[in-house]
Amino acid sequence: MNNKGTSFLQYFVFLIVLAIAAFIIFPDTVPFPLGGNIPGMDMNKMAAQMAEQLKTQSKTQAPSALGQTEKEIAIPQEVYDSIPQNPTYQEYLFGNQKHILILTSSQATYLQKIVNAIDTALAAPDMQAVYTKNIVDFPINEKTMSCNGDYFNCPSAWLARYCMGQVCIINPSTRRVVSALVINEEDVAPLLEKYKNW
Repeated sequence: MNNKGTSFLQYFVFLIVLAIAAFIIFPDTVPFPLGGNIPGMDMNKMAAQMAEQLKTQSKTQAPSALGQTEKEIAIPQEVYDSIPQNPTYQEYLFGNQKHILILTSSQATYLQKIVNAIDTALAAPDMQAVYTKNIVDFPINEKTMSCNGDYFNCPSAWLARYCMGQVCIINPSTRRVVSALVINEEDVAPLLEKYKNW
């Protein structure tokens, strides 16, 4: 192989290594289309696939996922800046109580046991004073997954990224979110207790 061919091969290998490193460093970066549908993409089919993926994930997780999959995230300032042009779902970012938010699709019936466990936990007066429950049927489409204006992050797209099929606890006063993949209903009460004074 001549020098030109060797240089090209080295450059190609370098690009592959760089791409793998980017996926390792940024594993939870999921791009959403900024405007318009991706050619050939059926949004209803995508919603069904996402619901099925979450269902499969719930069956294959370890018996107690709490702690292993819970993550605390700061809500970016851009999400708040985008609200005048993207007001949908802004109500979950404000208020005097912490919001328990689950964005779901009508096909995600497996989440019902988690919702029932949330209702049971919120029956306690001390929990009612802290939390408000929001289970939202979230349509996955161009309107909810993209933002108006020059924004990549807006309430609907950002919340979809972290709260679709997950139990999110949103603290409006600190502008932070805990996103937890809760598989077992017995993990709900300890999760809410843990973040009651957070």
